[in-house]
Amino acid sequence: MVLIGGGHANIQVLKKLCMNKIKGLHTILISEHYEATYSGMTPGYIHKDFNKEEISIDLQRLCFNAGATFIKDKVVRIETNNQKLELQKYHSIYYDLLSINTGSTSNTKKINIQNSSRCFFVKPISSLVKKLKQIDQIIKNTKSRIAIIGGGVASFELAFSLIRRYEDPLDITIFGKKILQEKNLNQQTKNKLRAIAKKLGIKEYSGEVVSISDTYLTLKNGEMIGCNFFLLSTGANIEKWLLESNLNKDESGFITVDNNLLSTNQKNIFVTGDACSIENNIRAKSGVMAVRQGEVLK
Repeated sequence: MVLIGGGHANIQVLKKLCMNKIKGLHTILISEHYEATYSGMTPGYIHKDFNKEEISIDLQRLCFNAGATFIKDKVVRIETNNQKLELQKYHSIYYDLLSINTGSTSNTKKINIQNSSRCFFVKPISSLVKKLKQIDQIIKNTKSRIAIIGGGVASFELAFSLIRRYEDPLDITIFGKKILQEKNLNQQTKNKLRAIAKKLGIKEYSGEVVSISDTYLTLKNGEMIGCNFFLLSTGANIEKWLLESNLNKDESGFITVDNNLLSTNQKNIFVTGDACSIENNIRAKSGVMAVRQGEVLK
């Protein structure tokens, strides 16, 4: 059994194996990182309620306790016909049973980002955590006009956390084509989020961002707005090797799975978290969904 990614669902499988060894089962975890970041505690980490150790899971130690092999590497290609995974550094791995829980990257398909811009991606969340010290230096040493691009709940959550992190007041504007339009939000919740944002001095600007430079962003209608620090919370996208695989995908490009989290065309491959879409059960891409799916997966 091969687990790709130390995401919230795969971690629960390893935790179960710590308590219930299965005779004859050889388990391998492939992850680019030694640690996994728990996304639900990340806003608390940003505003200093938790330290780094409290939001991190030691994947090597977890594998050792579960009797699993840990491989620090990145999958670059999957051959489902041969049940084979090609890795970036090491030899290929073969699987009988596969579980993909790789999370997602920030969706930047429709935004032209200049290399000179101070632009940070919210997804994957582990990348944002690693770059927090760099973000601190920029905000403390520069009079930053911060643009959070996305408009979903995560944009507001991030803005609230940043306001609490720094002593000096911040100039934050949330940009989005559809601000707080998630289907799982009721009107009362939207009103409350907006009231908190207004109290904290966080502004809201409706419009689709198409370009980011070092000193301004450009909206689809041609309007240019001055900003010099950008955080992208623009929704999810899956990794290139998954996009190029022959696993069935929905119209948004995510792997389609059934209610048991099995691929709809490869019945020995499970996909969980941001990378999948459950047939006839559209859910928001968030860490809490992967946590719930861990119960089904294990």
